[in-house]
Amino acid sequence: MDNFYTFGPILIDQTPPLNKILPNVIVEKDQIVFGWDDYTFYDDEQTEQIDQIYFQIGTCCPLKDINYFYFPLMYVMMLQVFPFTKQCMFLFNKVYFTAHGASAVSPYLEWRLDDSPRCLTFTGGCFKYPLRRLQIQDTDNSILFHLNMHVYNNAGHYLSISTEPFKVPSLYPPGQSIVYDLDPEYPDSTPLADVDVHFKSSDLCASWTDATHHETVSYEVGVGLTNLTDDIIAFQHVKETTLFYFNSSVIQTDKTYFFLLLPNCSAGSTISSSDGVTVLDGEGLRNPLVVQPG
Repeated sequence: MDNFYTFGPILIDQTPPLNKILPNVIVEKDQIVFGWDDYTFYDDEQTEQIDQIYFQIGTCCPLKDINYFYFPLMYVMMLQVFPFTKQCMFLFNKVYFTAHGASAVSPYLEWRLDDSPRCLTFTGGCFKYPLRRLQIQDTDNSILFHLNMHVYNNAGHYLSISTEPFKVPSLYPPGQSIVYDLDPEYPDSTPLADVDVHFKSSDLCASWTDATHHETVSYEVGVGLTNLTDDIIAFQHVKETTLFYFNSSVIQTDKTYFFLLLPNCSAGSTISSSDGVTVLDGEGLRNPLVVQPG
């Protein structure tokens, strides 16, 4: 007598996972975080959450090497070949950046859902990578990075996807600037002449050279009784100028003041200072002056 055993139903999964959007890239303190939500990756033939991803970080071309004419043109051409597919952006990144010197800066690493700590920012999951490792790789000071991911389902099929290119914060703060104390009565004198004394009470004027840095630098100016602390006039932002004029009742005569400059970028800030200027009372000096004949 033959025995019959029934197994099934058996569902054979022959398709990889899909994605709706690209994963996010954010910087948190000393780490760079790659995260995604529950709806970022999905598989119509799998009810469980995606739980295995292999990833690798690579470099793209420096910003200055990107041809911003061909960049969008190539993307349009890719859309003609792969219309409305979710892989279009990944293929475009792979073709364009590989042709422009892309290279890997990390080994392939594995993320597993069960072995990873819970990610508070993203509902799907995230993994972190030391920020300094990428900053050290950024020898060109303008390199673009991207993350390649291979997202696996339970059947072993995988989706290959790449994040949008991203930059990391600079490792070094701005360089020092040269700050000149100017005579408020002659602020536009050429060439710039640094003064140690002036006679215009309640006024301070200064000019400076731009701080050296590959990023865009923002500036704040202030005044102190030393070259380290803005204890007289607090730092305030200035835009599109290298000349600034203070008029304030807190600036008194017979005192020496230091004009402070604070350049800022993603790596932090530095303080540059003038060598100090003493404000004297010009009227007070002239009044006691008596000229006797003979």
